[in-house]
Amino acid sequence: MTRSQKIITAIVSLLGAFLLWAYVITFVNPVTDVPISNIPIQVLNADTLTKNGYILTGISNTTTTVTVSGSRSDVSGITADDILVTLDVGGYREGDNSIRVNVSAPTSVTVKDIRNNGRVTAHIEQLVSETKPYEFLYAGSVRDGYEMGFLTLDPDVVTVTGAKSVVETVEKLRVILDLSQLRREGYSFESAIAPTSAADTEVKDVTLSAKRLSGRAYLCEVADVPLSVTVSGQLPEGFELAWEAEPRVHVRSAALDLSALESIPTEPVNASLLTEAGVDMTLVPVLPAAVEYAEEGGPVKARLLLVPIPEEPVEDGTDGENADDGNADGGEGETDGGGESQEG
Repeated sequence: MTRSQKIITAIVSLLGAFLLWAYVITFVNPVTDVPISNIPIQVLNADTLTKNGYILTGISNTTTTVTVSGSRSDVSGITADDILVTLDVGGYREGDNSIRVNVSAPTSVTVKDIRNNGRVTAHIEQLVSETKPYEFLYAGSVRDGYEMGFLTLDPDVVTVTGAKSVVETVEKLRVILDLSQLRREGYSFESAIAPTSAADTEVKDVTLSAKRLSGRAYLCEVADVPLSVTVSGQLPEGFELAWEAEPRVHVRSAALDLSALESIPTEPVNASLLTEAGVDMTLVPVLPAAVEYAEEGGPVKARLLLVPIPEEPVEDGTDGENADDGNADGGEGETDGGGESQEG
């Protein structure tokens, strides 16, 4: 090949390369816009909300769509994993907050558009903690005349923490306890704690200060024991304490034979409050050791009243005539006395 031919060949090659480059730039690899969807939105600084007494309960969108612009070759390989979208909730307060997201994309492309103008609504509520009562869901049963008693729990209280609107729906902390395992010597148990609503459904999105409850309970004998009412102060002369129905208290014990208890004393009743007409009072039993109220035992309601002390008959040692006179007079006094006792 001559020198001239080589020069011509080189020129043709350069021209061909230029034309190919121009074709690729113009037709094959143009600048284009590509939407990338289902990009997860990552929440930042939720712990800052917690420190300020708030909690994020939801955002209007958990994913978004970002449109990127670049050469066809650059944008063709972009996926949702290559784009980072974050939502910084730190510093916001209770209510619906419209917050703009931050987008990070590869340097080879440009972020051209974000769905909803890049704004997301974050719902923030007050963070509260409340204690809720236990509710036992019993499995099994105990025989007649016995109850579960002397129950000890660890922990004795559990705190429910979460958004105020959610915590308010928690009615009780449900725990399962198998009554068939109860023994006089005691039964130790452990059970999961379930925050439960008034509709008997488990409440989600709350945290508990303890997830499990342990405790000990006893199989107790149950009995009704009479009360011995004690009085503070002086009763009126000639009167004694009485009641319309004998006060009794419903108690239980795992260690004592309750049939051996003749009575249980009460805290003193103020004598000045008592009348012949009667007064309704709450009697507080002084329970012995190893004895506690049975179900619906509690303090006892009773109607107490004052009644005249019955007069004892007087023996008369006089002669017949005097005795007759005395009996005549005494008969009138006994009638009066009988009338007063009946009124009392």
